[in-house]
Amino acid sequence: MLDANADKVLDHITSLANGLSAPAYPYGQTGFVDEKGDIYFICGGAFGQREEYKDGIIRIKKGDNKVDETYNWVLDDEKFDGHSIDWVLGGLYLGNGKYCLQVSRTDLKVSDPKESYMKDRCIVLAVLDIYSKTVVQMAPVPPTTAYASCINRFDGKVLEGVEGQTESGYYLFDPATGKASEKPIVGCQGTPFWSYQPK
Repeated sequence: MLDANADKVLDHITSLANGLSAPAYPYGQTGFVDEKGDIYFICGGAFGQREEYKDGIIRIKKGDNKVDETYNWVLDDEKFDGHSIDWVLGGLYLGNGKYCLQVSRTDLKVSDPKESYMKDRCIVLAVLDIYSKTVVQMAPVPPTTAYASCINRFDGKVLEGVEGQTESGYYLFDPATGKASEKPIVGCQGTPFWSYQPK
């Protein structure tokens, strides 16, 4: 915990009770504040390499300086379109408890674990409800590799980099309609690794 005004470290906080570990990928919002003022963090386990390190979401309630042990959502225990996951990457908070998150589906992994990061198109996009702890929907965007899994905002929608089987580029997902572009709105020959819309 930091006091930003005084540029001072107040405390180091941990909680062993929830069994979650490690921050997630640096894309998007892996930490965010909801409308109630509560802070949520995404825990990325061990990048899908060690199953004993779980992925999920933790919360610090407004005004507290410790992890809320009454809120513990282990995402490895959830089913995403009927499938298990082993890693969470980046995400974007959409408001009203809805969170758009990239997850790694285990059934789409085919390579040696040391190579799957670059080869396997196993990263899919899901919309979660952090209050009811439910998977609301799967976004109709093609799976991508972990290396090409950037996520950001674009004109109020979700922009995701996809290294596809036949096409690579940036797909646009509209959470309000649940629809996505059928093809990349911007294609590329390399890896769609990063994006940003200046305001």
